Amino acid sequence: MSKIKLLNNQGDEAILEHSDTASAQGNSVVNIKDVTKQVDTIADLKALDGSHKLVYVTGYHTKGDGAFGSHFFEWDATSTEADNGGTIIALTGVTIGRYKLKYDGSVNVKWFGAVGDGVTDDTIAMQSALTTNTNIDGLGLTYRYESNTAINAVCNVIKNLNIMSTTASVFINIQATSNILIESCSFDNNRGSYTETWDYFTIEANIDSIQPSVPSYISIKNNNNPNVSVTINNCKFTNMFNESCITINTVGDVYYSDLYFSNVANKTYHTYYSQQGVGNTYANNITVYSCGKLPSSFQYNKNGTITTVNYGDINMPMPQGSFCNIVTYGNYFASNIYVKNYASTGICFDRNGIAKGNNIVIENDDNKMLSNNPSGAIWDEFCDKLFIDNFSINITARGADVGDNSALEMAQSSKGQIKKFSNGEIICTPNNYNNIIRYSTNGNSECSFDNVNIKSIKTSGDIMFAYFQNATIKDKIYINSCKIDVHRLNIHPMQELKITNSYLNFAYNIIDNYDNAVPNISHSSDAITFINTIFELAPKFHWNTVNDCKFIGCTMKSGDLINDSNLVKYTIDSLYTKGRILIVNCYTLNITNSVIVRRIEIFTTCAFLNISNNTIGNDEQIYTLYNQSTNFINGTIVGNNILVQAGITGAGFVNTVTGQIDANNNKHQIAYTL
Repeated sequence: MSKIKLLNNQGDEAILEHSDTASAQGNSVVNIKDVTKQVDTIADLKALDGSHKLVYVTGYHTKGDGAFGSHFFEWDATSTEADNGGTIIALTGVTIGRYKLKYDGSVNVKWFGAVGDGVTDDTIAMQSALTTNTNIDGLGLTYRYESNTAINAVCNVIKNLNIMSTTASVFINIQATSNILIESCSFDNNRGSYTETWDYFTIEANIDSIQPSVPSYISIKNNNNPNVSVTINNCKFTNMFNESCITINTVGDVYYSDLYFSNVANKTYHTYYSQQGVGNTYANNITVYSCGKLPSSFQYNKNGTITTVNYGDINMPMPQGSFCNIVTYGNYFASNIYVKNYASTGICFDRNGIAKGNNIVIENDDNKMLSNNPSGAIWDEFCDKLFIDNFSINITARGADVGDNSALEMAQSSKGQIKKFSNGEIICTPNNYNNIIRYSTNGNSECSFDNVNIKSIKTSGDIMFAYFQNATIKDKIYINSCKIDVHRLNIHPMQELKITNSYLNFAYNIIDNYDNAVPNISHSSDAITFINTIFELAPKFHWNTVNDCKFIGCTMKSGDLINDSNLVKYTIDSLYTKGRILIVNCYTLNITNSVIVRRIEIFTTCAFLNISNNTIGNDEQIYTLYNQSTNFINGTIVGNNILVQAGITGAGFVNTVTGQIDANNNKHQIAYTL
């Protein structure tokens, strides 16, 4: 028991005892001459006639349960306010006049009859407290809450509130007119203990898309005031069967920090802005375990017809919209994000103006995580500027996704967007992964990777840079100081591709436009450059036209360097290759200062040729010129320790144009025929 000291004007004192199950709040010192009545319960208070100015109530339901701590009710003889069951009490048979609880600061939900033992149903008390008061304190107790209708709350502060439900419930809707704070709370919707109903909402990849039938657990709206912010801090959401744990529609700033999510059916949080660059969302220290996993069996409601679906059924509907940690429009700044097992996305940057991520770790080792939406551990859709630093993606298992499943998924518009990824790793080992990186663009964007380790198994897992149909070909791709060990590299012709100081190992080494879903790609690339890059297996390029292709200081550890694109200018300098160099179509060719273990084979007419200061291996010290149409209009072949040979007599420099072959570097005549 706790004791309350009552003082009169002369300093006399009296002591009232009360239970200490609820903390005292506000000022507990009142004038003793005004305290004219003490009753045991709220029911006893309602039975009074209003003749007592101050009344102390020892308990809400029973004597001494301590619901009101040290607080007193004061009579307001003129009030006609509605009885809210806690801080405003109407008397039985009395029309005018109310007892009002005297307090400062936050409201304790126990004042409204909540028990807080996690067993007693506190739904009505919770509804009463949140619809009539702006500042709620749950005292760290656990309240059982059961409702499929959200509370239209007026509160802007909720603290120390722990809520559990035995069935799928929704909690609150808040129309934000001032700053919102939800802090040090936990919410448990007991997912896994009841049969879930998933609703149809669209179709994707010829598979029905579904979402939970229960709306967002916390929904906050701020439609017109950019100065109103929302902060959700130090909260836990576990076993949640809702469309989203948190949905915020706003034009103001949002702060998520120290949030924990586990066994979430669809989405963790979703901030939605009206347009790019309006409002900022800051997410820090976010932990997610399992977002978007379907149960082994569930009810499927398609336009009112309900059927039972077992996981793995043919044409099983899928959770297309299970976007974990998503912000739409506005700006998005995420740091210290950890996600283990996701359906559609691990983190989703959706049409943000500026998006930044730092220290992001996403893992997937559950082979029942899947989506019929193109999935991505990190998902970027049409962000203007995206910068990701210090990140790790490790995919060791996935379900049977429909369509594209990628570790990193990017979709670009034609607005000149910039994407940069630095200091990270992407590792995918499942054999059902078709793209480890998928970059789809409408053109005029820039994407770069710096110091990133990318690895997949050799039978699947591609890096794909591709255009949407009818795109403007103006994209630039930069890869620096990266280690890339994947199935293959598929690149539609970019305006510029530059790879420097990197290690490349492809099981399938053809670099071309392979995607038949995007026909008639016949655009040219301005520049392709490789500098100081090691190829485990030399690449084969098969594009339409490349205006300027360069290999500078590179090493080919095996295979032949083949380029049968239409090369306007082709430069190879300081190259080491154990295989051949094959050129099919080239206007201007320069091969200098290189070590070529086998030979150079030229199948084209060159307007200008410069092959100088190269070393060819002992086995095949030759240039081979395979047909008479292979002619060199101008240029030089000098300073090489090679034998120059032609496939047939007459192949070589066109007689009417001056060309130079240094006789000292050739063992036989130019017209020598194999």
